[in-house]
Amino acid sequence: MGVSSQPSTLRLAVSEGVLSPQLATLLALQRAEEPEPPILATEVRQEDLIQGLEDGHYDLGIAISGPTSLTLDSQLLWRDELAAAVPRRSPLLAHAAVSLTELLRYPMI
Repeated sequence: MGVSSQPSTLRLAVSEGVLSPQLATLLALQRAEEPEPPILATEVRQEDLIQGLEDGHYDLGIAISGPTSLTLDSQLLWRDELAAAVPRRSPLLAHAAVSLTELLRYPMI
């Protein structure tokens, strides 16, 4: 039996909310440096991504947060800095840095 000349496809699961300019740049760089194998990207819920990786439906996954499974290994690809616009009289202006939890305590609207 001969070896197939077709490259196998890399099955990539991407969790909701991850599709971004950073991911597009990362995939474009990968394609430029290593055009084979073709990549089949599928957007899925985070829970389905983890289960799909464990079940072998996907070869690789990209998610907003690390895995909740002890059978998976993860690596940080990038970190985004968040910014918030607040009203001039907001009590949050007294702080140099504000956690997301603290930000959610003060509705802006």
